[in-house]
Amino acid sequence: DSINLGVPFYDWAWGGGQLPEFNGPYCWDVVDEVPPEIGVDPDHLDFVGVAGSTSPSPQILQISNNGAGNLEWAASWSSTWLNMAPSSATTGAVPINTQVTVNSSGMGVGIYYDTIVVSDPDALNDPVKVPITLTLNEPPPTIGLSDDEFFYNAIADGANPDDQFLTISNIGQGTLNWTATKSSSWLTLTPDNGVDEVEVTLSVDITGMSYGVYYDTIVVSDPMATNDPQTAAVRLEIASDLPILAADLQHNVIVVEIPPGSPPNRQFLLYNAGAGSMTFTLSEMSPRILTMTPISGTIPQVIDVEFKILNGNPPEEFFDTVWVESPEAVNSPYPVVFEFHIVSEAAEIFTSKDSIYIEYYECWQGYDPLPPLPSFIVYNAGGDILQFNLSFSSDWLNLSRLHGGHGTTIDCEFAYAGMPQGIFYDTIVITAPYAINSPFYLPVIMNILPTPTTPEILLSNTYMEITAQEENIGRDKVTSVYNANPGCMEWDFSEALSWITFDINDTSAATGEDFPQQVILHPNAYGLTMGEYLGTGQVTSPDATNSPVTLDLRLLVWRFHGDMDYDGILNLTDILLMIVYVFHNGAPPLPEIRVGDCNCDYAVNLADIIILINYVYLDGPPPCGNPYK
Repeated sequence: DSINLGVPFYDWAWGGGQLPEFNGPYCWDVVDEVPPEIGVDPDHLDFVGVAGSTSPSPQILQISNNGAGNLEWAASWSSTWLNMAPSSATTGAVPINTQVTVNSSGMGVGIYYDTIVVSDPDALNDPVKVPITLTLNEPPPTIGLSDDEFFYNAIADGANPDDQFLTISNIGQGTLNWTATKSSSWLTLTPDNGVDEVEVTLSVDITGMSYGVYYDTIVVSDPMATNDPQTAAVRLEIASDLPILAADLQHNVIVVEIPPGSPPNRQFLLYNAGAGSMTFTLSEMSPRILTMTPISGTIPQVIDVEFKILNGNPPEEFFDTVWVESPEAVNSPYPVVFEFHIVSEAAEIFTSKDSIYIEYYECWQGYDPLPPLPSFIVYNAGGDILQFNLSFSSDWLNLSRLHGGHGTTIDCEFAYAGMPQGIFYDTIVITAPYAINSPFYLPVIMNILPTPTTPEILLSNTYMEITAQEENIGRDKVTSVYNANPGCMEWDFSEALSWITFDINDTSAATGEDFPQQVILHPNAYGLTMGEYLGTGQVTSPDATNSPVTLDLRLLVWRFHGDMDYDGILNLTDILLMIVYVFHNGAPPLPEIRVGDCNCDYAVNLADIIILINYVYLDGPPPCGNPYK
């Protein structure tokens, strides 16, 4: 009726095990066991990161037993930048998730290859190989703007304001290919695109424009930049060549709680928004306004308004208008409105904190976590509806929201980077038209503390191995410089090597901290022959306790693409080593992976083996443009 097989048919049919025992006319029992079988998911792993930045995130490789019994497996690989944990285990019916990590610290731009070999000699498919690819891209650019606000002033029908200038620069790495756009016709950008650092001329043409305030935004963009896009605000104020009446508070809300009382006096400022001089007179027909002082005079002038005792049936609104007249102004008469908001219980602003305080160290905060950013909650302590707006004056303070209602949480952020030692003050002004205590003031204090501890130089690498081909430049290497303690540290890097040049990259604009800063080493093998060259660089600081700190450098100069064993000769040995590397997880090319790239496609594979064979045995072209045999 059935066949019960404990092994695949071929295992016993071809002499691989004991023949099945006959126990009856229709049933067969098989005594051999099914062997384990290695299963991997996925069948390859690709890691992508940025050279000189943090390593790519770990990935999961699942090891399973697709056969029977227990799979007693172990994993191996060849490179130092690859790791897997656990790297061995016994797997039954339940798969095991392993974590595969790469450490790209000190590695340059390029594509790196390795293979994880999962093996169990008893497995049906031993071994199973999982190719690993690590791609390290060029560090991205970062957009830097010399200013983020531009203000222009002009007189209607007068001359255009002077040009201003915006410098666009790359404060990151790589190449910044930027474009700048705007929306208005009165603003011109010259040029409106460029590479890395360029000074852009901002020109304004007011021809045919009437008096008023005009706004535009310059948008600087590069999709590859870490902070794309960046913006700069442009404000153009065109004043009239004639007098213009204006008030700082053209709409005034007076909150009145019942039982009735006299609201406190209210002041507003009359000023001339145009040119020339003018006089004024005030008039009103309000049963709720008692006096206005002064009632006439010259502008500018602060007007004090006194109110009568008010009553009403809440909720109720009354509107009265004070008319300002001036024989000289082009917009006379000018209205100033008073809204009387009568309620039984007025809204009242209340905050969860009576002040905001935070402190930072100058320059950088060290390795300890940053202090938590302060926040506060705006409440309504009264009975009427509360809708508020927030304002502040400093450029080092930023708020997560600028408006809200009862129970709104406001997070505070602080641009402390580059701020000198000292105490800085600002005030968050909370205004709500129907709150009886509007405006409400919340003090803000940021304390930049002096350097608390003597600086100490700390390098991310004190030894670096770098490579280059003869008469060529090599791949950049980066070491990061830190102050091991909070605070400031002046430092410099020096070397006296013909085969190294360097740049110092200040990352403060992107990170908000003075550290880490980077020393980017540019190796070259011009005038050098194949071999090893040793040298040092030094990081010095007039303040640090451990100055100088030495950076040991080892340059390995190689000659030929395809010279897998780094002996300066292309022969059968190199062909065999490349075959073993590509197909059998052999040792990588020496002294860097790029040596194995024989067709300059940034990969090492079968195509490179064929090119090397053709060159060595069939008089083919030199691998990747090698100059000679």
